[in-house]
Amino acid sequence: MFGIPEDHFDDHFPTTTQDLCRHQAYHVGRERPEQAWILSSWDTWERNPFYEGPEEPHPEDYPHEEDEDVVAVGSNDDEEEDGLGEEVPF
Repeated sequence: MFGIPEDHFDDHFPTTTQDLCRHQAYHVGRERPEQAWILSSWDTWERNPFYEGPEEPHPEDYPHEEDEDVVAVGSNDDEEEDGLGEEVPF
């Protein structure tokens, strides 16, 4: 897991915030192996080391420009395009 021996968190107390997040993901992930991502108490998404399903995108990944959910901000279908619209994903 993350290049850390599997029993590391059983014997060592995490010392950094990143270690704490991974420690929590390790223990919560053990209880929820069907979840690809674990939301830590520090509001970070951590990969579940026990998840064995298909690859899941990061929960905060937004659609790419070629996706259908992209709209032009400030544009209106009834008005002539003024070139000021900016594409952003929803």
